[in-house]
Amino acid sequence: LKNPDFFDVRKFPKIAFKTTGIELAGEEGKKTMLIGELTMLGKTAEVKVPCTVSIDERTVTADTAFAIDRTRWGMTYGEGKIKSDVDVTAHLVFNR
Repeated sequence: LKNPDFFDVRKFPKIAFKTTGIELAGEEGKKTMLIGELTMLGKTAEVKVPCTVSIDERTVTADTAFAIDRTRWGMTYGEGKIKSDVDVTAHLVFNR
C-alpha cells in the first residue's frame, strides 16, 4: 500500500485532516459529525466523520468508523477489481 499505485508514501508522506465544522449531537454518547478537509496524495476533499463522543473531567474521547472513496484522491489502481471504499476507524483521546 505504500507504493505509487496506492498511497505513494515517498512522494506524499503525510495525510492531514483539518476540521472546518462540528455538528454537535444533543446528548452525550450520540453521534457528532466532524466536517473537514482530508488531504492525501496532494489532493484535498471534504469529508464528514460521524463520531461518538464522551466527556469526563479529564478527557474528551471520540470513536469513529466510516468509509472514504479512495478514487476521490486519484487512487484508481484496480478499479472494478478492488473496492473503492476504504474503511477508517479511530479512537481519539484529548486531554482537557
